[in-house]
Amino acid sequence: MRRTLPLYALVLLAAGCTPDSDSLVDDTSDTLAQPGLPDQGRLLGHVETLASDEFAGRQPGTTGGQLAEAYIEDHFEALGLAGAGDNGGFRQAFPLESFTVTGPSELNIDGTGYSEGNGIELFGYSGAGEVEAELVFVGYGLTVPAYDAADHPRCPLDPAGYDDYAGLDLEGKIAVVMRHGPSDDWDLGDHCPVNAAAQADGDLYTFGYKAANAALHGAGAMLLFTDYQHSDGQAEGGTLSEAYYQPEFPALFVGRGALEAHLPELEAWAAAIDAELQPNPRTTGLNARVVTSTAVTSITVPNLLAQIPGGERADEVILVGAHFDHLGTDGGGAVYYGADDNASGSAVLLELAQLFAEWGVQPARTVVFASFNAEELGLVGSMYYVIDPPHPIEDTVAMLNLDMVGGGDELGLIDFGGTEDGSEELYALLATQASEDFPVTPLDASPNSDHAWFQYSGVPIAFLFTTGAHAPYHTPEDTFDTISGLELEETTRISWDTLRILAMAQEDAVLEQAAAKGRAPAPSVPPERIPPVGLPLTR
Repeated sequence: MRRTLPLYALVLLAAGCTPDSDSLVDDTSDTLAQPGLPDQGRLLGHVETLASDEFAGRQPGTTGGQLAEAYIEDHFEALGLAGAGDNGGFRQAFPLESFTVTGPSELNIDGTGYSEGNGIELFGYSGAGEVEAELVFVGYGLTVPAYDAADHPRCPLDPAGYDDYAGLDLEGKIAVVMRHGPSDDWDLGDHCPVNAAAQADGDLYTFGYKAANAALHGAGAMLLFTDYQHSDGQAEGGTLSEAYYQPEFPALFVGRGALEAHLPELEAWAAAIDAELQPNPRTTGLNARVVTSTAVTSITVPNLLAQIPGGERADEVILVGAHFDHLGTDGGGAVYYGADDNASGSAVLLELAQLFAEWGVQPARTVVFASFNAEELGLVGSMYYVIDPPHPIEDTVAMLNLDMVGGGDELGLIDFGGTEDGSEELYALLATQASEDFPVTPLDASPNSDHAWFQYSGVPIAFLFTTGAHAPYHTPEDTFDTISGLELEETTRISWDTLRILAMAQEDAVLEQAAAKGRAPAPSVPPERIPPVGLPLTR
């Protein structure tokens, strides 16, 4: 697939694309074997195994994570696929600072207790500790130094700077911080200058930066809650990321309602910041106690990589990826089964590998199956793939990422990335293989799954995610009984048909056919139905 969109694909996108009953896969050659069909029973079997009690949430470095590694590796080997990992094997090893929860997290505000799943969630890479101190509201927890407007033309703040901590004595106290920034202006988060707490430019809205900035100003712990620009004020799973880990600094995501029960003025304080773009820090007079128990150890874990070598265009790569890791268990022993996130995507990847292996046709292009590890810890496995790829990244002509494709309460797929420059052609191709009963809808890319590093590297990407609300997301309720076999099967079918076209380098012919036939407009997803995966993992 070319990185620039050809004229006929532009025509197709302008018209939208919903296929009719005619096959658009150009399997006209007598040498092509009849392709197989996805097997719903097999798909469900993979999910049931990966999301079982035995696999215990598949956290990297744990027994459950190792069982998942072996399960995927054994499947690749049984299919007779070639290894694309280290030394021709299936494993691509990489170092990981593994975050482990060693005990329950607790929050007590003015005598009222909260626990994980009941008003609070522990941040990944939170430090461990026990802090009892006053709560101090520090707005969005941002410190932007004075700057020259010519150097930061997109920063919406006063060039004199902005500091949510101005005038506060925060030493040893607990910072209460809002998510994102004033008026939810992402130009502020992405384009304003950063202070010494930041690891990189553009980090101002990340959870990790907000924890680091609170610590820099003397806080002993951080409670973060969702800002009032967003209706869902529930505590959510998130990570500070390895780069922002501070061993003795506890950080919790707190439900907005839990804080409002003790601080009814909270919304008014936030509104003043949003209206005036000026800090509004407040002492509260309320005492709280935060307890977290965590550890970080240095380990080595693998991605699992298999491939089918191509023929006449073997130096060109089609990559299909899905992460297999999940959150493991919490400090109280509850298992985060991760059936939808992402045993579902892993099941589709394994089924696609089996369909390709059983097809018996050598593709024109090389097809790589990448089962990524440590996605939940900050897209770590896919980052290492891009750093040390089995084939040059510039030779990867398309990347299909499967994440949370077994849940949702509607039929259809969202293609995060389908509206992005360089990836529209991949969306157009997916849509030619969809149906009216199971459409594919393009939305802007969301940098919270393994496609992100490939997109940053200039690879056309499609992040497939089933439509509708995924209510059990990042909870122990993400179990096998919530999975739809039909959604798994249809996701596999669309992916299989699309990947065969790409593998055989037939996308030009297929898109030309689609443009000539014309298509009905693609369906849209009402904003309230956009699922929680649209929220970044780290901010």
